[in-house]
Amino acid sequence: MFYKSIIILLIIFINWPNYATAFDDIDSNWYKQAILELSENNIISGYDDGSFGPTNTITRAEILKVILKSANIEVSSEVSETCFPDVDNSAWFAKYICYAAENNIANGYDNWKFGPNDEVTVLEALAFASRAFELKIPKQGSWEWYDRYIDYAHSNKIIPEYSYLLDTQIKRWQSAELISRVTKKDNNSTLDYKSVWCSVSGNLWSSNTLSVAWKSRSYLLDLPKNYNSNTAYPLVLGLHGRTNSNAMVRDYMWLGGWKWQWVSEQNVIRAYPAGIGPGPYNWHQAENIDFIDAMLTQITEALCVDRSAVHIVGHSLWAYFSNRLACERWDVISTMTAVAGPAYNVACRGPVASLILHNRADPLVAFRDWENATKTRKLKNNCVWDAVTTSISGLSCQSWTNCSRWNPVHFCTEYPTYGDAPHSWPTAWANGIYKFIEDIR
Repeated sequence: MFYKSIIILLIIFINWPNYATAFDDIDSNWYKQAILELSENNIISGYDDGSFGPTNTITRAEILKVILKSANIEVSSEVSETCFPDVDNSAWFAKYICYAAENNIANGYDNWKFGPNDEVTVLEALAFASRAFELKIPKQGSWEWYDRYIDYAHSNKIIPEYSYLLDTQIKRWQSAELISRVTKKDNNSTLDYKSVWCSVSGNLWSSNTLSVAWKSRSYLLDLPKNYNSNTAYPLVLGLHGRTNSNAMVRDYMWLGGWKWQWVSEQNVIRAYPAGIGPGPYNWHQAENIDFIDAMLTQITEALCVDRSAVHIVGHSLWAYFSNRLACERWDVISTMTAVAGPAYNVACRGPVASLILHNRADPLVAFRDWENATKTRKLKNNCVWDAVTTSISGLSCQSWTNCSRWNPVHFCTEYPTYGDAPHSWPTAWANGIYKFIEDIR
């Protein structure tokens, strides 16, 4: 299912400062548990000001030091010969890079350089860590060198292959998760994507509040009819527009009323966050990203959630915000369904399987907006070739299926709506949403 992109970490300097061990900027971080685990084991550290800097970048040199440290590999301080033309023997990172190169843990580029200050990608971090920990990865055929790392990590639930592309870069916050999971795999643990509090009874209710940016924020929550704290459930967020409340969107989306094989009223957690204001509601402020982060943290710390199966379904203004979430939290969101809302293409990074609906006659949002949204998703999902015509629960859609694995893009423009209003929600179409999710996850 999902889990969206994770792998190894940290900013490290030659002279290791006395960093804090408790961090004041990870309370609502999706990777908080992994960050704390590694901190307690003295694998990672934060900054003197008490922060961890989860969104900070990490370089190839920095990540190598942490990987070698986490694998308990002792590295000599002596560097007698230059191993790469861009790695000065006097640099703090020289001994780590040269050791890694000598022991086939990390390689340079085709131009014989290493690029110590280049930002590291998910794939590079995955390969470095797999080699350092000497994971027993099968050698396979004549595929590209990286395919076996991707397949091994996917099948062993270290990181899903659909949550990143070959050039997807990672941040500090994602690094902690991967290094924690690689360490556990090295210890022969069987991995899964259950939230950490599975098997523990939670205390959330049908209506919940939390504080974000000194504001009280709320969301509605529907649990499966026979909720079991030992079962990891998919989580579906139903996201309302500018004029409809979260209670209204829960009523007309009907996300709990359909019975597919794995996603039904009996086995899906549904959450409906409320926008800012009494109506019209606002989803534009950046603090709404913090709100979703905090809500997801609260839910996964109280309930048993399949962290690889977080799905967002947005309408109107929230469809715009769904696009934004897919761009900024691509590593968290497994699939996105967006109906009748503006596009977002700023700071867009990793892939997310996407179902986009927009009526050509919509009087409130220009059709070209959704053409732009589709274009952005095709680019981020690495889609190639032309679209093919497909049917999704009776709707004729244009589909790009030759994308990064399990990350198609579907674009549907003709569909019946409530009240025959072009901007309205598709009539009784939770079936189509769940069929889309089920087909690819």
